[in-house]
Amino acid sequence: MDVKKGIRFQRAVIFFLRVSVGWFLALVLGFRFRKKKPKSKTYLLLANHNSDLDPVMVIMGTGKHARFVASANVLKGFFGGLIKLLFAPIPRKKGASADDTVSLIEENLKQGISVAMFPEGNKSWDGETGFISPRTARLVKESGAALVTYRLDGDYMKNPRWAKHSRKGKVYGTFVNEYTAEQLAGMSEQKVYDIICKDLYVDAYAFQRERGLRYRGKNLAEGLELTGYLCPCCKRFDTVKTKGNVVFCDCGMKAELDEKGFLHSDTLPFKEPLSWSRWEKSYLSEKGGKWQGVITRDEGVTYKCGDKKAENAIVTVFSDRIEINADQKYVHYFSDVVNMGAFRTTRVFISFREGYVELFKESGISGIKYFTLWRTLTGQKIY
Repeated sequence: MDVKKGIRFQRAVIFFLRVSVGWFLALVLGFRFRKKKPKSKTYLLLANHNSDLDPVMVIMGTGKHARFVASANVLKGFFGGLIKLLFAPIPRKKGASADDTVSLIEENLKQGISVAMFPEGNKSWDGETGFISPRTARLVKESGAALVTYRLDGDYMKNPRWAKHSRKGKVYGTFVNEYTAEQLAGMSEQKVYDIICKDLYVDAYAFQRERGLRYRGKNLAEGLELTGYLCPCCKRFDTVKTKGNVVFCDCGMKAELDEKGFLHSDTLPFKEPLSWSRWEKSYLSEKGGKWQGVITRDEGVTYKCGDKKAENAIVTVFSDRIEINADQKYVHYFSDVVNMGAFRTTRVFISFREGYVELFKESGISGIKYFTLWRTLTGQKIY
């Protein structure tokens, strides 16, 4: 594959868009930044991730072209074809092996083309920077290129991954650090990994407690059940509901979400969704594989695995397996799971030894719920 094919055209597109409409986009997005260009000719840029427009803000903040790593799902259809034509991103298949993606990143860097990526691989579900694979540090070391780290604050509050509606508010871009190839050569892989995690770490609620910014929108709580999938009061799955600005459960738990992102309640023991999410992970880790019978169930799901497809399926999770019931029963065991990923709030992707599974639900399916259960039920650490 000739990675340099069309690169002059793509750089010209980025330059034209940045100069002609960049100021307008910054105004519309509420993006606040001080442009700072990397000094290195070729670099790997890493940033935290919370919205589809993160690449736009990163390019505006750094003022230089970089080829982004993007979800393969974004590159489908007419608009996906347009994105490929104009920007030629490096595709990454959710929940699958990243070997091909890593090879393309390395080849681009070797050919003098800077690459930008979001090493979490997913937008944050709860406002905290997610797990970053140590393999990212190995990629940095092996590439021989410089490293640039860029952080976005306020992005999660403006576009909570779980939310049905976006908000209006400010996003702040910060050029955190630039490490030359020579500096990186003198660091251990662990040291590189540590600086990546430190530079990209964001706690959206700590930022809010400091700034107190308002993010105005409608029906602020709707969709929160995708992250708060386990009620902390009755400890049941899938009983949490949302309407308007309110999140509630039939056990009596009720809370209201305000424009600053905080919860107000006499029954919910948490002040923000991040504390709720941390509790879920802790609780499920303690439970481990001790569950009996059905743990959780999603209905109205479209199931795909190779040439098999089932509409309106019921997906049921047990302590050792996932069962899909539709025209027939399909069973996948957690012990065979290789990797797992999610696309927005509608798709969960699971790589099993025997195939690649996609679960789709238009009204929303909790990718973080499936990921956390897989890790805890197989005795693995939750990031």
